[in-house]
Amino acid sequence: MSYKVIMELRLKNGKVQDFFDWCKPFCETIRNADGCIKIEIGITQNNQNNCFIIQEWNNFQNYEDYFFEFEKTGLWRSLAGHILNDPKITFC
Repeated sequence: MSYKVIMELRLKNGKVQDFFDWCKPFCETIRNADGCIKIEIGITQNNQNNCFIIQEWNNFQNYEDYFFEFEKTGLWRSLAGHILNDPKITFC
């Protein structure tokens, strides 16, 4: 059974394009990680400042291994310039 991570983000006004530019290296890193099945990124239909990132992994260990390595790159911290508050993260 696969493991999903759903991140809900509220973007700062005027940051939608910057967010999608940020997503390019983020998605590439995830797609190349061991155990990544897929990643989806989108915006909600009723408010373009509300975005989501859905990741699917083979298992929790694959996600955890990726996250700790990814955190070292600094790209995760750079997300803070695009969002209003901490992302809501749901593990399924």
